[in-house]
Order: sequence, then structure tokens, then C-alpha cells
Amino acid sequence: MPFCTQCGAPINENQKFCGKCGEPVYVAVDSIPEQHEVPTKRLDKSEIIRQLTCYEKWQEETVSLIKACENQNNCMFPNQTLINKLEMKRSALYKQMCKDAPDVLRLIPEKYRTYPEDYKYIKECLLYERAQTLEDAISLLIEKREKDDVLREQARLHDMEMTAQIAQMEYLRSINNKL
Repeated sequence: MPFCTQCGAPINENQKFCGKCGEPVYVAVDSIPEQHEVPTKRLDKSEIIRQLTCYEKWQEETVSLIKACENQNNCMFPNQTLINKLEMKRSALYKQMCKDAPDVLRLIPEKYRTYPEDYKYIKECLLYERAQTLEDAISLLIEKREKDDVLREQARLHDMEMTAQIAQMEYLRSINNKL
């Protein structure tokens, strides 16, 4: 039987705090059960594509439900019953999607599930044989995102450069007009 490190009172196995002084019970490292990693099953491309399609449908329906809720909330007299029904339907859709596409939620990182064009790109990579596995498709998406970020930054710098040149030309034109 373990004892409290603070006051020495006996402590039962299931206690989290000492009954006498309230000190937290510390579990010895040896007594923590070892957790084994669950092996992940290898998904075939058709299953991933099916799950991505389910996710895509869920995303579209969720967006339409959110818009309907926003429309109700923006009304002068919102119908709270309708809003509650829409929220319940959205929750039910999410639960169904968790059953239909569990691997999409588990394997695709959250930041790539936020934007519809990202999971559509993953699906296209698998459909058009650019990637053989979901991991390969996600890698291609990350590469595409990085290239897009570089191009976006180059465009921003180009715009800044052009704006500076235009300002310089206008300044020179104003000096010319004064002469």
C-alpha cells in the first residue's frame, strides 16, 4: 500500500489525492502501463477517394447549413427553433461523416482539411495517378502550397516594386511640370 509523500497517510490504489492533506498522489513510473502503438491499416486508393468524396459532400452541406444559420441570425426576429434544427442537422452530418470517412479525419492534417481546394487536390492526385498513397498526395499538396506561397510572395514584391516605380515617375513628372 502506498503512503502520502507529504503526511505519510495510507493511500488506496484508486485515490488521486491524499484524504488527509489533499496532496496529489504521484504514480511511480514503473506502474504506468505501457501503451502500444496500434498498427494502421493500409488503405487502397479507391477507399481513400470514396472517403474524400464523403468528406467533400459533408463540407458542402455544412457550409450551406452555416449560411442558413447566419441568415437566420441576421434577421430582425431570428427563428431560434430553425437555428437549433440546423445545428442539430450539422452535428448529425458530422457524426455520419466520422463513420463514413474516419481515415480522412485521422490521416489528413487539420490545416489541409480546412480548405476545400486542398482535399480536392489530394483526391485529384489519387484519381489521376500522380500519387499512389494518401501520404504521397499530402506531400504533393504541401509542395504545391509551398510553391504557391513563393509565387504569392514574388507577386507581392513585384507589386511593391511597380508601386515604387509609379510613385517615382509621378514625382519626376511633378518636378518636370514645375520647371
